[in-house]
Amino acid sequence: MTQQYVNKVDLVGRVGQTPDVRYFESGAMKTSLTLAVKPPYRSENPLWFDLELWGNIAQVAADWVQKGSTIGITGEIVFDRG
Repeated sequence: MTQQYVNKVDLVGRVGQTPDVRYFESGAMKTSLTLAVKPPYRSENPLWFDLELWGNIAQVAADWVQKGSTIGITGEIVFDRG
């Protein structure tokens, strides 16, 4: 029996900063932003996520997303071990 692992997360929240757009010599584009997600109970502080968007979705975010925007996004979790 083989084990299968799923690394998928769906987040809905508000953007905490103006997206940071970077262009690379290779032609690639990266948009970075932070997302605040409210926990189910109002008394708790929001959970903050650092997001990196690449390719076409990075372009969409650069064109349409701004600080305070409510967005929904699906992706995978990558832990920064540094």
